[in-house]
Amino acid sequence: MATKPKLKPRESIFTYFEDLGRYYELQLLGAALKIAEKYADRGQVDHSIEHLNIFWGQKDHSIDSLNVQTMLKSPLIGHAQILKAQLKWASYHAISMPDDDTFKFIPFDGRRKIRVAYACCWFNSSTIRGQALPFIAAHDREKFSIIGYSLDLCDASVTKYFDEFYVVKSDNDLGFASRVRSDQIDILIELTGFSPYHRMGAMGARCAPVQISYLNHTGTSGVQNIDYVFADFSAAPEGIDKYFTEKIYRLPNTFFCFNYDWDVFPEIGVPPHLKNGYITFGCFGSQSKINDAIIRIWARLLDSVPNSKLFLRNMGLSNAENRRFLTRRFMRWGVSADRLRLEPGGEREEIKANYNEVDISLDTWPYCGGNTIAESQWMGVPVVTLKGDRFPAAYGSSLLKASGCEDLIADTVDDYISVATKLAKDSQRICFFRSNLRQMMVEYGFGDPLRFVKDIEFAYVQMLKQANQKS
Repeated sequence: MATKPKLKPRESIFTYFEDLGRYYELQLLGAALKIAEKYADRGQVDHSIEHLNIFWGQKDHSIDSLNVQTMLKSPLIGHAQILKAQLKWASYHAISMPDDDTFKFIPFDGRRKIRVAYACCWFNSSTIRGQALPFIAAHDREKFSIIGYSLDLCDASVTKYFDEFYVVKSDNDLGFASRVRSDQIDILIELTGFSPYHRMGAMGARCAPVQISYLNHTGTSGVQNIDYVFADFSAAPEGIDKYFTEKIYRLPNTFFCFNYDWDVFPEIGVPPHLKNGYITFGCFGSQSKINDAIIRIWARLLDSVPNSKLFLRNMGLSNAENRRFLTRRFMRWGVSADRLRLEPGGEREEIKANYNEVDISLDTWPYCGGNTIAESQWMGVPVVTLKGDRFPAAYGSSLLKASGCEDLIADTVDDYISVATKLAKDSQRICFFRSNLRQMMVEYGFGDPLRFVKDIEFAYVQMLKQANQKS
């Protein structure tokens, strides 16, 4: 916290006022950041972005990263505006390496193992354990050496899946880039997106012959030396490529893979409507994804399904005023408070158990769920998604398609309400999902890391061949 300056003996009065002005500027910026965080926790993401935009001139790495990540959640911001912001981020924060005539990447000759490195600031999280570690563990070790770059120390439950594992918390971006180069990595994949402590800026320095942005940022990075973004034909609609500085590499099947065989989940219970006599819709996604547009859609759905209720739970709702505010937002559209169950965020074990209190999960728009879709389906709770025209709004369709639930994908708001209403009236089908959805995830590919890693490995080989041709 900055300390208010005092006039020192023999100090220039002009210096004092400069220091005082900077002090008050920092106070105002701090207030703007708190307001931005408050708006995000209330689901008013566009107001949050307005306050984060104040910081562009400060060139603050973490706040600017938060801004571009938040923009993906806005129902009002389009492709071109997102690309412009990402290019600005890259111009401020992507680094370059000094010329070094002595350094050269070792070309892949087709005989040695390909050195693939995954960089992530949260390897210990349940999301990465469910989404990345299962397919990382499945890599063909006769053809690939797998390296991990982590922010923090990890125990054997994580490190056992890597041939080499390094903690790089103390490295700045230049130091990280130098380390990756010295490790002679062939393919570097950043799994952090623009979440805190990511290495997108370091990748501007060309750390490896092939560099990929994957998992936690469903948009362009704007960083010129990042070569690829992973997607698929459902997640990345035709026509969006021009808004990416990277090449969109569309995998033949889903670009996501979640598997929870490593984890302990509660026993799957009977659908709650069989006991309650009414349908419970639910969503446990971030409150920052619950904007006025999706509230209006959910209000129409509740009106379409008499006596139904909506169960929402997330960290933003831990604040009582945020719960009251959200209630008022629903009431504007005719939804009475007694049809809402709003719960504070809690431990993951509690939330997993909460799926037994939900009949149908509702995906958010225009930023879909990833982990929330996967955990819901793993607990036998079907998800309805609205497919938008942007990557963050469309990838939910990929996850449902790869779970055998393609008919739960809606292309319009009216379709979304119709699909969810039809499912709500079909008790037999809800019960079928309860008993079969977990296995369907594996059979259709979303939960099958062995099938998924083959697509990834084929992509890596093709990318490396392309890089060799350019060099």
